[in-house]
Amino acid sequence: MQQFFARLALRRLGTLFVERDNVADSRADAQSVIAAARQGHVLVFFPEGTFTRRAGLAGFFLGAFTVAAEAELPVVPGVIRGTRSMLRGDQWFPRRASLSLEILEPIASTGLDFASVLRMRDQARAAMLARCGEPDLDELTKPALTG
Repeated sequence: MQQFFARLALRRLGTLFVERDNVADSRADAQSVIAAARQGHVLVFFPEGTFTRRAGLAGFFLGAFTVAAEAELPVVPGVIRGTRSMLRGDQWFPRRASLSLEILEPIASTGLDFASVLRMRDQARAAMLARCGEPDLDELTKPALTG
């Protein structure tokens, strides 16, 4: 996170961060997050891994789903609306905006294998896509099939 003050505030709130650029540090951070989940801490993930002004649901990283599988916990998807108007990707200060949060049905963890993690990710993403009212940006990045 490049914004020092935001990172400081989030740390003081008890936010756990996972390093993305160093594999060894990333794995150690992930183990800390899994331990927190097993201890009953409520964890919130933003599986797109970024925040942008562009409307649409991007592809999901696997971290949240791997943690849920390893901790044998369900994923509870949520859809937040209005944040793109409140805080634009290049702004430091939020604007006044109407926000809403919709909590969807839990998705049970069905195993530790890679296929189970992918299945949980795909189910969560499909449920969120059906409720968010934004385009599927992941579909836009897939190569077109030629026949």
